[in-house]
Amino acid sequence: MIDMHAHIIYGVDDGPKTIKESYEMIKRASQAGITDIVCTAHYISNSSFSSEVATNREKRAALVEKLHEFGLQMNLYGGTE
Repeated sequence: MIDMHAHIIYGVDDGPKTIKESYEMIKRASQAGITDIVCTAHYISNSSFSSEVATNREKRAALVEKLHEFGLQMNLYGGTE
């Protein structure tokens, strides 16, 4: 199953604040049968939600490393809302 809209990247919008919180959310999603997540961070110009694409990529990559470290399989894709 694919989650097409998830605020899963830590520290970029009103989603999880830490990588640990992101990991726990992904773990619960995996347990519920989710296999793929599109990471849809907010992008609202001139606001506190104007995260940069490069930052989102870096944090998504760090999150993927954390998942591998703990043996959790989840495909994460970049996106914005």
